Parts: sequence; C-alpha cells; structure tokens
Amino acid sequence: MNFLGFKYLGLIGVLPNESLKIIDGKCEGQPYLAYIESAEIMLNDDVASNKEIGSHGTSFLQHNLNGSKNLSILTHCNTGSLATVGYGTAFGVIRAVHTERFLERAFCTETRPFNQGYRLTAFELVHDKIPATLIADCAEVTLMKNGSVDTSIVGADRVAANGIFLTHC
Repeated sequence: MNFLGFKYLGLIGVLPNESLKIIDGKCEGQPYLAYIESAEIMLNDDVASNKEIGSHGTSFLQHNLNGSKNLSILTHCNTGSLATVGYGTAFGVIRAVHTERFLERAFCTETRPFNQGYRLTAFELVHDKIPATLIADCAEVTLMKNGSVDTSIVGADRVAANGIFLTHC
C-alpha cells in the first residue's frame, strides 16, 4: 500500500493515495476505509508481534532455566491484552509459558498508586485461568528471598539501544 505519510504514526498520514481522488476540486472516494484498513493492519501486527515476544520469552526461559521444573513468575504493572491489542507483551510470555504447560504460578503485584496489577493483571490471569496470586508490592522481596519466584518479567515503556529500559510503574 502506498502511504502518504509514516506507517502507523497514529492514524495520521496513513491515507493511501488510491483511496482519495480529487475530481473537479471535489473529494471523491471513501477515505474512512483507509483508516479502518490501517487500524486492522496495526491490530493484526500487534497481536502477531506480541505472540512472537511470548514465544521467544518462553524459549529463553526454557533454555536458561533448564526447563527441569515448572516456573513461578513475578510480574509488575500491566502488560497484557488490556494494555496492548489482545495478547500482551511481557504478559504474553506468561501466557505462552502457561500454554506450554510449565508455569507453576504467576505472582502479580498490586502496583500502587494506580493498582494496575490488581485491577488489570489479576483480572486477566483469572480470566485466562492461569494459576496466580496477587501480592502486595512490598511482598516481592520476601518471595524472592524465599526462592518462591524463579524469574521476574516486567514491561518497558522505552528500551534504549544499550538495553537500558524505562517503565513508568
């Protein structure tokens, strides 16, 4: 598709040339269809990339944690389908690990002050029938110290080229 702007930069400038014709100074065609098409492309791309993140994360965990036992995973904030378009980024890894049947339990934090963990992440875990426990933010240290958590997976709002990441939670 020939775009008049940047692909996916919001929906601004995604109007394809062929959907809009100017004839005798009047706009003809159905330009709204271009926006619908672009939104559907973004939706499909987002779900596909989220599932790919889940698949790569699962492979990484199986390889690096020896795959000899089921994992307990701690997550913080919300990176699931309510934050993305339908699968989730970091939460997508938990979904994929659960689908592969080597998730023992997911621990999600309440994520103060806005409580994304208990309002969103816990909801998604229950909805997907993933074994989970909601914990207070300050309980993370105790779980890690006791060996109750094998790994932690969090989302990032920005990732720099050198791997440093930033999250607002």
